[in-house]
Amino acid sequence: MMDQKVLKGIVMALIGGSFWGLSGTCGQYLFAHSDMSATTATVIRMVCGGLILSVIAARKAPADIKDLATKPGNLIRWIIFSIGGLLLIQLSYLQAIAYTNAGVATFFQYSGLILVMLLDCLMKRRLPSLREVIAAVLVLGGVVGIATHFNLSSLAITGPALAWCLISAVALATYTVLPVSLLQTHHSLAVLGPAMCLGGVVLGVITRVWQVNFALSWDALLALGGVVILGTALGFAMYLTSIALCGPVKASMAACVELVAATLSSAFFLHTSFPAIDVIGFVLIATGVVMVSLKSEQQA
Repeated sequence: MMDQKVLKGIVMALIGGSFWGLSGTCGQYLFAHSDMSATTATVIRMVCGGLILSVIAARKAPADIKDLATKPGNLIRWIIFSIGGLLLIQLSYLQAIAYTNAGVATFFQYSGLILVMLLDCLMKRRLPSLREVIAAVLVLGGVVGIATHFNLSSLAITGPALAWCLISAVALATYTVLPVSLLQTHHSLAVLGPAMCLGGVVLGVITRVWQVNFALSWDALLALGGVVILGTALGFAMYLTSIALCGPVKASMAACVELVAATLSSAFFLHTSFPAIDVIGFVLIATGVVMVSLKSEQQA
């Protein structure tokens, strides 16, 4: 019988992953029903969500925040993660949604787990296992299927859409790898919350967000709230708590429900249609991701 603590962690990861998926659909609605850009939405999401998580972190692990801010080595790694990991993944994901939809953007992003696997092979100087090779082939096939509908002479999505989807996949890899050493010695919220704030401020300064004009209806404002609250504050808080309860491998596997949540909520609430060839691509990517996750669990 499964331990109650582990079961609670898995349930929280499932809820957190579902919130992430729903927030992607909220982002899709926001871009379709307002003139807000993905960059502006990213700034708002990171600053507001980061502030919420930072307040929680200040209560749970104030010493860790101080340590990150005062030790040069930790500070440099934390800044690199803030910009090269967290900011990149938040911006690229919302840009991918703006150019495609929540389902396609989420599946493309998760294909980045294959890059994480390849990086692991390089760092450990090992050859990928047969299961990892099959997983990589499946994910690559799914990506090609969604991008070209298996007609390599043309794209089924626009060039900018494909570019941001691929950047999102790379961003998932950097987001996963960069904070490893920090998370081994510091509370996850102490790393994540302030990093979100920093990333949002940096992007806001670069884009001069204070000069941006946009109009939001009440429903678009509610969608923005879903991106900030569901996809950032609640989603990350529940997922990080689940890691403490059931471990990172089980939590990450359960959080893959984001793939289903993003696709189904986009189809159900926004009536997004997915061609059969896209669904085949989704299945290929999901199968590859699960195979890599199961491999990680066996190694753990």
